[in-house]
Amino acid sequence: GFIWEHYTKDFEIDWEYNKNDPTNIYRPWGFQPGHQNEWAKNLLNIHRHAPESWMVDRARELFDGAWDLSYDAEHGGLVYGYGPDKKWCDAEKYFWVQAESMATASLLWEATKDPKYVEKYVRLWTYAWEHWVDHEHGAWIGFKMTRDNKRLSNEKSIAGGKCDYHTLVACIEMLRAFQ
Repeated sequence: GFIWEHYTKDFEIDWEYNKNDPTNIYRPWGFQPGHQNEWAKNLLNIHRHAPESWMVDRARELFDGAWDLSYDAEHGGLVYGYGPDKKWCDAEKYFWVQAESMATASLLWEATKDPKYVEKYVRLWTYAWEHWVDHEHGAWIGFKMTRDNKRLSNEKSIAGGKCDYHTLVACIEMLRAFQ
């Protein structure tokens, strides 16, 4: 299963938290594929130093499931969120979701040597290169786009929202995995 975003003070799943605000950029309702893939990445980083086979299995389950439910075959990239019904609740594209997912795909390839993870990595990198990379000034442009990849703002960075942490760490992980 997937990892839910919000819990009550008693650590019970809060299925109602922000249900009427699924596009909230900091506390959205639903499952976020970027967070499922970030959990998978974290498991693979722990696995690198203290290997346990269950970590790779769980990382695959999280990544493969999030990919299957959030990859936009029509416009490329991964959407931001889906609900317990496995339908998209936020179809916009966020920069960090693509970056974390590329990093995770590269780490899954490193851990499994399964070529499907290279294919997914290449698919996302091609998408990011076309829609997110700033070919004039470097780094990535913007925080989020519409489902069909139209920029919602010309701002390159947004305090508290868009910094290059996700993309830089993703590059480090990808270089490490593909060395």
